Amino acid sequence: MTDLHLGDIGTILRFTVKDGGVAVDCSSGSAGLKLLKRDKTVIQRDMEFYTDGTDGIFQYTTSGSDIDSGKGKWIAQLHLYLPGTWHGHTSKVEIEVDDNVDT
Repeated sequence: MTDLHLGDIGTILRFTVKDGGVAVDCSSGSAGLKLLKRDKTVIQRDMEFYTDGTDGIFQYTTSGSDIDSGKGKWIAQLHLYLPGTWHGHTSKVEIEVDDNVDT
């Protein structure tokens, strides 16, 4: 996982959707990212494919005030939609957000 620091903009967060340890072909689907911040607010962002989705990898590039509410463990989860086959949430992932020298 990428190192994240408060105020980071342009950091790419990548997640691989797997079932039984095997990457899922998500090329026909879409995903949204849910981030549970330290202040207990949740932000939701649309994700894009890293390649063409056949590898199950989605990514999001941080912007604006995404990473703004305290260092520590944040929780990330994908909301996945695969037409005709599956619609739901992936497992949760912990992300460590660090502060900066000046904060």
